[in-house]
Amino acid sequence: MVEADLLEWLGADAGRVEWPGAGTESFDAICVDIDNGPRWTVSPGNAALYGEAGLRALAGRLTAGGVLAVWGAAADPEFERRLRDRFGMIEVLTVRVPRGEPDVVWLAHNQSSG
Repeated sequence: MVEADLLEWLGADAGRVEWPGAGTESFDAICVDIDNGPRWTVSPGNAALYGEAGLRALAGRLTAGGVLAVWGAAADPEFERRLRDRFGMIEVLTVRVPRGEPDVVWLAHNQSSG
């Protein structure tokens, strides 16, 4: 288990979109709960985590068959498309909340070793 600033852990510098993927640690599961999810981020730099480069960096830290879990405060069809493009197999779980749109948890299954 690693508790760290995700951007630093992935080897990202503030404002940079392409990450070198520094480090060799790989995991069976990575759980991402950053800001309000991919649709709305409070810190602009966190938005890159949900783009192509961020998903590539996260996939590179997963073992073959590993799972990336991402929480969001609302559905995001564009993010879901990016996950499908990167991982192929995903599950979308809807979580009812007391008010507003349901939360969403995306589970992306890594088909390869990065």
